[in-house]
Amino acid sequence: MRALRLPLFWLTALAMLALAPALQAQPKQEREAPAAPAQLDEVGKGAHLGRQALRPGAYITPRYRKAVQSYMAKHHGPGKPCLPGLVRHAAACEPAASGPGWKIGLALPKAAGAQPLPAGLAAILPKAPPGNQYVLVAGDILLMASASRIVVDAVPHSGS
Repeated sequence: MRALRLPLFWLTALAMLALAPALQAQPKQEREAPAAPAQLDEVGKGAHLGRQALRPGAYITPRYRKAVQSYMAKHHGPGKPCLPGLVRHAAACEPAASGPGWKIGLALPKAAGAQPLPAGLAAILPKAPPGNQYVLVAGDILLMASASRIVVDAVPHSGS
């Protein structure tokens, strides 16, 4: 039996040596197709093929808007305190002063008096994308780019 194992080993070894060039891996340049020049322009810029840029007005979905309206009715409705930046006139909360306005896609003026959101309200909204933050301006909830102060999305004050 031992005599049979030794020739079998040598036959296997010879077969491996004979097939070695065919089994050798191709160089990387031959395996991969060259990248299109447009793809190379995007390298290192954080742009991914399956991901779209954050479009103005498209981040806070109707589901979250409805949740914000429910929160406002429960915590800041008739007979309850107004949000910071609002004062009660009759039965509704209104902006304390008509300051500089905001518009989606434009930078928020520094004089607008942006304030952080109350914790309960911040918990309702989706997590802000990196480089963005939620702020409260005269009862309006804004999603703003932190560095440029450009308003990306908003939930306007409904006057409750």
